[in-house]
Amino acid sequence: MSERRTVTVRGPFTEAEMALIVDVVSDIESARPTETFEVFIDAPSMQGDPEKIVEELNPLRPGYERIVRYRPR
Repeated sequence: MSERRTVTVRGPFTEAEMALIVDVVSDIESARPTETFEVFIDAPSMQGDPEKIVEELNPLRPGYERIVRYRPR
């Protein structure tokens, strides 16, 4: 079993900064396609449907599955 690590990044971020963060996560996922990753987004300034926001930030790639969970603040 691999060791679990957590990275927390707190904003607010510009759209360009969010794109950079998503690119880094995508690179890690691409390098390790058989592993499962949890990404926590705490962005009170972002309004709307969380699933649509996640899809806009990081479109689902072919062969991947996404599970969105919600936690109360």
